[in-house]
Amino acid sequence: MSYFDRFSLRFKLENGATLFFKDLALADADLVQDGFNLEARFDGVLHLRLARWDGGSFCLENVSYEFDLPLKNFHRFLVPDCGRYYDRYFSPLLSWGRTIAMAGGNHGNPFAAFMNHHDEALLSLGILGRFTELGFTVTSPGRSARNTLVVDDGRFRFRLERPVGGFNLGRMHRFEEALFVAEREPSWFHALRKYAEAYDRLYGRAFEVREEASLPTWCSWVPWNSDDLNEEKILANAELAKELGLGTVIIDDGWYGPGCDSASLASNMGDYRPDPRKFPDLAGTARRLKDLGLLGLLWVAPLAVSPEAACFDGSKDLLMQDRGGLWRSPSGFHDLCPCCPAARQVVLDKLP
Repeated sequence: MSYFDRFSLRFKLENGATLFFKDLALADADLVQDGFNLEARFDGVLHLRLARWDGGSFCLENVSYEFDLPLKNFHRFLVPDCGRYYDRYFSPLLSWGRTIAMAGGNHGNPFAAFMNHHDEALLSLGILGRFTELGFTVTSPGRSARNTLVVDDGRFRFRLERPVGGFNLGRMHRFEEALFVAEREPSWFHALRKYAEAYDRLYGRAFEVREEASLPTWCSWVPWNSDDLNEEKILANAELAKELGLGTVIIDDGWYGPGCDSASLASNMGDYRPDPRKFPDLAGTARRLKDLGLLGLLWVAPLAVSPEAACFDGSKDLLMQDRGGLWRSPSGFHDLCPCCPAARQVVLDKLP
């Protein structure tokens, strides 16, 4: 028997108008409301298409997928994330009544999975569409004013809202994306793989897949603080990596100056020139790695720009803004706006 039953869709249009389509199933449907048509077609994923009857354009601020299901004894959650913080939200009690919002330009896998005590993914779902800022909220069970758990009627209610953070989807002639749902997968990893395969079938692979990307890798971030990173340590560990049969050495954060784990709050993130105290001859280091038969990779954060960086003043017009000011991440960095063609070109120029 299927656990997933139905869901609702809420579209927020310009001037505060809202379209609400309730009790949608994983099945074909044609629905009309206030001059709009919502078409749903199911072929393993549920394809959704919203358009005006007259074919005219409309401004769509955001779309919210709202789920209302019987409450299960979930043991762990995998909430939408870029993958870096999956382990932080595995406990359901961390999610009750809270919004986990991805407002950074480099976040946004719109995928969630809910596991039992055997780590089987009882329910997994994801949005197949453009990547944009994302909010995930559990509304029931919730939290009381005294921060205690409230389980009201045995229902599990949550929503995926895209975008959040004051962003909007913009003006369009039609809105199209799809909903992926899977049940009783052996693990969240199996479910995530199915989601990725569904995305690939719908949109095709957007990035080149290189064989060397699968080589066993050693990364300098793991063993010591970026303040201690230097050429000598990289080459000494590269010798060991070669003996162990590894194929790639990543020179991680801090090769250009203070890293994100440094005690120093000053940063030159965005100015990617070797720190001469750590790497007086970075090109020579790269040659030594190549002579060992190893692939050397340099870590960069393509979007991040520190306020202290030399490139900051010349980048202000390309940075993400929020309510009239420059948006700043919890780490203290600004981000190049991925919606800006000139900013995207900067990233492409930085990563030849």
